[in-house]
Amino acid sequence: MIRRDSRVRRFGRSLAFVGAVAVTGSGAVAQQSPSYAASMTLANSNPRAADFADFNGDGRLDVALACGSNPTILVFLGDGYGGFEVAGTATFPVSSEDVIAEQLDGDGIPDLAITRANSVQVLRGDGVGGLITGPSFVTGAQPRALAAGDFDGDADIDLFSCNVQAATVTVARRNAAFTYTVVSTLAFGGQLRDVEVADVTGDGVLDVVVVDAAQIAGQPNGRVVVQRGLGNGSFVPHSVIAPSGFLGALDQLAIVDIDADGDRDLIGGAGAGIAVPLRNSGSGSFVQDPLVGSTPFSAGRLTIGDVDEDGDADLVTFDEFGGMGLVPHLNDGSGAFPVAMPKTYVPGAPAAMLLARVDGDRHVDALVAVENSSAFFTFRGTGVGTFDVPAASPPVSNSNLHTLALHDLDNDGDLDVARTRAINFNPFVDTLLNNGGFPAVPTTSVPSPFVSAAIVVGDITGDGFVDALVGDRFFSPPTIQRFANDGAGGLVAGVPIPLGLPTGTLKDIELADLDADADLDLVLTTTAPNRVVVYHQIGGVFGAPNITSHPFISGASVDVDDVTGDGIPDIVAAAGGGDSSRC
Repeated sequence: MIRRDSRVRRFGRSLAFVGAVAVTGSGAVAQQSPSYAASMTLANSNPRAADFADFNGDGRLDVALACGSNPTILVFLGDGYGGFEVAGTATFPVSSEDVIAEQLDGDGIPDLAITRANSVQVLRGDGVGGLITGPSFVTGAQPRALAAGDFDGDADIDLFSCNVQAATVTVARRNAAFTYTVVSTLAFGGQLRDVEVADVTGDGVLDVVVVDAAQIAGQPNGRVVVQRGLGNGSFVPHSVIAPSGFLGALDQLAIVDIDADGDRDLIGGAGAGIAVPLRNSGSGSFVQDPLVGSTPFSAGRLTIGDVDEDGDADLVTFDEFGGMGLVPHLNDGSGAFPVAMPKTYVPGAPAAMLLARVDGDRHVDALVAVENSSAFFTFRGTGVGTFDVPAASPPVSNSNLHTLALHDLDNDGDLDVARTRAINFNPFVDTLLNNGGFPAVPTTSVPSPFVSAAIVVGDITGDGFVDALVGDRFFSPPTIQRFANDGAGGLVAGVPIPLGLPTGTLKDIELADLDADADLDLVLTTTAPNRVVVYHQIGGVFGAPNITSHPFISGASVDVDDVTGDGIPDIVAAAGGGDSSRC
């Protein structure tokens, strides 16, 4: 589906066409397992559709998800690194087939419109991710798809509902009092699947474009019907396109200028990974271009965005054959799509596919909600037309994980996790408190000064609570910062610890009572130069460095234990080549 300003919609309902700076490149080897930046398991959700907007005004994209098993609308707030956390919810007796995000009430806060049983319901955003029930209006039977746009030129957003069982489109005008009045019911017949609104005729007035999946004589692949807007809520027949050359029928539609000639072209979705480009003549009549993708039977799934960052609109289709996954097809600038990039495998068929920049870099990412399941994934864009990040298990990564440490952080008798992570030079120290398992979203998260960090935990202050030491692995001389335990398992922003080393790049850190005085001392390893450094804790502070040089420990890690059996802690430093040395 598409909306105003080249916003592309469906499957999952909405995808803004995301432009970018020019970067070119070729694909890499296809991935062989799911690869994602973040994931969520949503209990009994069965996602149906999704759309995105900044619902809480923090400058990060958030996601609204329509779920089917429990008829619920969920708003997930983005953390800016590819992860999301549930905020607002709204539950209804009948599931929604579509959700779109628009500023409907004019207060500058994104709202939602959803399909319900023979009606459309508006949910107003409260500015912090919550939802407030707003106006509704009656549609034809079985509304399936929504579109939004200003058809009457009064600067507010009107709504359009594609009604499957009635084979109609309901046109509803937004009134000044923020109610909706149905002003037209457009009858098409057939088997309507999708609706989009845009000025495809070039007269400055919004038109309606629908997909009819009815396979009849002369139209074995269904048809696309354009009705021209008159600017007053009325629409008149304008053109009909009967696509050809593939099995099955069109199931979805997108509107975007694929050839940069200033008019609005159509992209139809049909089959598992097939796209049907329909090029606009400039006046709302269309010519079919060569098919993009494969041709087997299946519901169409596609999204549009500039995934290779060269300034034009690329296609991302979903291919169910040879392993389910996302296949980007790169636009050559003329509206043709000759290059199919390697597939990024997805653990299930998508109920919703979105493209947006969600992880803080300039690249276009893919968000996928898996149908008939409770899974939602973020796949990071590479900027060269593929989606690729190191695979990570859902419970521990909503960004790039660096190091982990285990300890009982909240004094409840089980082991918790302290970790360091960073995306695009935005580092954090997290705790994930054990409650019979670790949460997908950190229990607490504190900004860290170090992008690439080593972490060690222990009761440094002697107050009975486990603290964390975090060290910088990038810069010389080594730098350490302490994060104190708040008494409930959280970590409080750190206190720098001077180390007194003029040079050296930190590799690893460890805490242990080396001198049997009942407090924890610090051991670290460095490279350039290669050495082991010991700091004894005296009166709550670390003293002068005690340095042992080792020419062979480049890339070393360090541990402290009684390896000799004499009751005195020993220091073991491992060399980068697999050797080790006892100090």
